[in-house]
Amino acid sequence: MPGAWTVAAHGVGGCRGAGERAGVCATRPHRAGEEIRQALDRRGPEAGRSNALDRLGLAEVYFLGGDLTAGCQETHAALDVAERVQSGRVREGMAWLYSYTVGHGASRPVREARARLREQLAD
Repeated sequence: MPGAWTVAAHGVGGCRGAGERAGVCATRPHRAGEEIRQALDRRGPEAGRSNALDRLGLAEVYFLGGDLTAGCQETHAALDVAERVQSGRVREGMAWLYSYTVGHGASRPVREARARLREQLAD
């Protein structure tokens, strides 16, 4: 079963171009968010890597939609799962998500999410 980071690659986002990172389509984040939430419900928390990827994708959806609070909450949920898995794809997703936290330095929740991402990426 594909993870959230492959939503666009599998046609859910519908806008991935050649050579682009498989991720949430910036023009259809709402639809991608629905698909990711359904995947989380189907798989459950025991899915490890897929759960982490789903949650990273959902955080991306929230950031794309401008919901910084939900984006930060989902980032922390993703990092809680990511602490328990060893995956290059999860690390790649964390690095990509980090870019969504840059430029929002005035927001304490975003600063905290960014610091936690940075800390986990440094390990």
